[in-house]
Amino acid sequence: HKTYLQPALACGAAVYVGDAKTVQAFPLLVGGERHIPFLLHRPNEGHRVSGEVYELTDGGLEAMDILEGIAKGFYRRELVAVEGHSDCWAYFQGKKAEVNPIHLVECYDEYTLDLHVGYVPPTAMPDPRIFACLEKES
Repeated sequence: HKTYLQPALACGAAVYVGDAKTVQAFPLLVGGERHIPFLLHRPNEGHRVSGEVYELTDGGLEAMDILEGIAKGFYRRELVAVEGHSDCWAYFQGKKAEVNPIHLVECYDEYTLDLHVGYVPPTAMPDPRIFACLEKES
Protein backbone atom coordinates (compact mmCIF):
# COMPACT_ATOMS: atom_id res chain seq x y z
CA HIS A 1 0.00 0.00 0.00
CA LYS A 2 2.63 2.54 1.07
CA THR A 3 5.16 1.54 -1.57
CA TYR A 4 2.94 1.75 -4.66
CA LEU A 5 -0.50 3.17 -3.85
CA GLN A 6 0.64 6.37 -2.17
CA PRO A 7 2.90 7.37 -5.13
CA ALA A 8 0.04 6.51 -7.54
CA LEU A 9 -2.34 8.74 -5.60
CA ALA A 10 0.24 11.53 -5.38
CA CYS A 11 0.85 11.67 -9.14
CA GLY A 12 -2.82 11.27 -10.11
CA ALA A 13 -2.50 7.74 -11.53
CA ALA A 14 -5.04 6.57 -8.94
CA VAL A 15 -8.00 8.32 -7.33
CA TYR A 16 -9.89 6.78 -4.40
CA VAL A 17 -13.57 6.39 -5.37
CA GLY A 18 -14.96 4.62 -2.31
CA ASP A 19 -15.54 1.33 -0.57
CA ALA A 20 -17.55 -1.40 -2.24
CA LYS A 21 -18.68 -4.99 -1.97
CA THR A 22 -18.86 -7.52 -4.79
CA VAL A 23 -22.35 -8.43 -5.99
CA GLN A 24 -21.34 -12.09 -6.28
CA ALA A 25 -19.51 -14.11 -3.68
CA PHE A 26 -15.91 -15.18 -4.35
CA PRO A 27 -13.45 -17.07 -2.14
CA LEU A 28 -10.90 -14.63 -0.67
CA LEU A 29 -8.05 -16.66 0.78
CA VAL A 30 -4.76 -15.89 2.50
CA GLY A 31 -2.05 -18.50 2.28
CA GLY A 32 1.43 -19.74 1.57
CA GLU A 33 4.62 -18.95 3.41
CA ARG A 34 4.21 -15.27 2.50
CA HIS A 35 0.54 -15.06 3.59
CA ILE A 36 -0.53 -13.84 0.15
CA PRO A 37 -4.15 -12.65 -0.22
CA PHE A 38 -5.92 -13.80 -3.38
CA LEU A 39 -9.33 -14.27 -4.92
CA LEU A 40 -10.37 -17.46 -6.65
CA HIS A 41 -12.57 -17.08 -9.71
CA ARG A 42 -15.32 -19.30 -8.37
CA PRO A 43 -18.45 -17.15 -8.52
CA ASN A 44 -21.08 -17.78 -5.84
CA GLU A 45 -18.61 -19.53 -3.51
CA GLY A 46 -17.08 -17.92 -0.43
CA HIS A 47 -18.36 -14.48 0.54
CA ARG A 48 -19.23 -11.18 -1.04
CA VAL A 49 -15.90 -9.40 -0.75
CA SER A 50 -15.44 -5.87 0.59
CA GLY A 51 -12.68 -3.63 -0.69
CA GLU A 52 -11.64 -0.22 -1.99
CA VAL A 53 -12.38 1.13 -5.47
CA TYR A 54 -9.87 3.31 -7.30
CA GLU A 55 -10.12 5.00 -10.67
CA LEU A 56 -6.84 4.38 -12.51
CA THR A 57 -5.22 6.00 -15.49
CA ASP A 58 -3.80 3.73 -18.21
CA GLY A 59 -0.39 4.04 -16.56
CA GLY A 60 -1.89 3.21 -13.16
CA LEU A 61 -3.57 0.09 -14.56
CA GLU A 62 -0.34 -0.95 -16.29
CA ALA A 63 1.49 -0.53 -12.96
CA MET A 64 -1.11 -2.69 -11.18
CA ASP A 65 -0.77 -5.44 -13.80
CA ILE A 66 3.01 -5.50 -13.24
CA LEU A 67 2.56 -5.51 -9.46
CA GLU A 68 0.09 -8.41 -9.63
CA GLY A 69 2.26 -10.45 -12.02
CA ILE A 70 -0.25 -10.65 -14.88
CA ALA A 71 2.42 -11.37 -17.52
CA LYS A 72 3.94 -14.07 -15.30
CA GLY A 73 0.56 -15.77 -14.80
CA PHE A 74 0.38 -15.20 -11.03
CA TYR A 75 -2.93 -13.34 -11.34
CA ARG A 76 -5.47 -12.50 -14.01
CA ARG A 77 -7.62 -9.38 -14.20
CA GLU A 78 -11.39 -9.62 -14.70
CA LEU A 79 -14.33 -7.28 -14.42
CA VAL A 80 -16.66 -7.87 -11.49
CA ALA A 81 -19.91 -6.20 -10.49
CA VAL A 82 -19.78 -4.24 -7.24
CA GLU A 83 -22.55 -2.43 -5.35
CA GLY A 84 -22.86 1.29 -5.96
CA HIS A 85 -20.20 1.56 -8.68
CA SER A 86 -19.55 0.57 -12.27
CA ASP A 87 -18.01 -2.86 -12.81
CA CYS A 88 -14.47 -2.92 -11.46
CA TRP A 89 -11.29 -4.78 -12.29
CA ALA A 90 -10.38 -7.45 -9.76
CA TYR A 91 -7.31 -9.68 -9.69
CA PHE A 92 -7.89 -13.43 -9.39
CA GLN A 93 -5.37 -16.18 -8.82
CA GLY A 94 -3.71 -17.19 -12.09
CA LYS A 95 -2.33 -20.46 -13.40
CA LYS A 96 1.18 -19.92 -11.98
CA ALA A 97 0.12 -18.82 -8.52
CA GLU A 98 2.41 -19.37 -5.56
CA VAL A 99 -0.36 -20.79 -3.35
CA ASN A 100 -2.30 -23.99 -3.87
CA PRO A 101 -5.86 -23.28 -2.65
CA ILE A 102 -6.60 -26.97 -2.10
CA HIS A 103 -4.86 -26.74 1.30
CA LEU A 104 -6.84 -23.72 2.49
CA VAL A 105 -10.21 -23.96 4.15
CA GLU A 106 -11.03 -20.50 5.52
CA CYS A 107 -12.41 -17.76 3.25
CA TYR A 108 -12.69 -14.13 4.24
CA ASP A 109 -15.04 -11.33 3.27
CA GLU A 110 -12.36 -8.63 3.59
CA TYR A 111 -8.56 -8.41 3.66
CA THR A 112 -8.01 -6.63 6.98
CA LEU A 113 -4.94 -5.22 8.71
CA ASP A 114 -5.03 -8.24 11.05
CA LEU A 115 -4.64 -10.56 8.02
CA HIS A 116 -1.99 -8.30 6.49
CA VAL A 117 0.31 -8.63 9.53
CA GLY A 118 1.77 -11.91 8.23
CA TYR A 119 2.22 -10.74 4.62
CA VAL A 120 5.77 -10.90 3.27
CA PRO A 121 6.41 -8.88 0.08
CA PRO A 122 8.13 -10.73 -2.77
CA THR A 123 11.18 -8.47 -2.54
CA ALA A 124 12.46 -5.66 -0.37
CA MET A 125 13.34 -3.68 -3.52
CA PRO A 126 10.35 -2.03 -5.24
CA ASP A 127 9.93 -2.81 -8.93
CA PRO A 128 11.17 0.18 -10.98
CA ARG A 129 8.86 -0.75 -13.89
CA ILE A 130 5.89 0.17 -11.73
CA PHE A 131 7.28 3.61 -10.96
CA ALA A 132 8.03 4.11 -14.68
CA CYS A 133 4.32 3.56 -15.43
CA LEU A 134 3.35 6.04 -12.74
CA GLU A 135 5.83 8.64 -14.03
CA LYS A 136 3.92 8.67 -17.32
CA GLU A 137 1.11 10.33 -15.39
CA SER A 138 3.20 13.09 -13.77
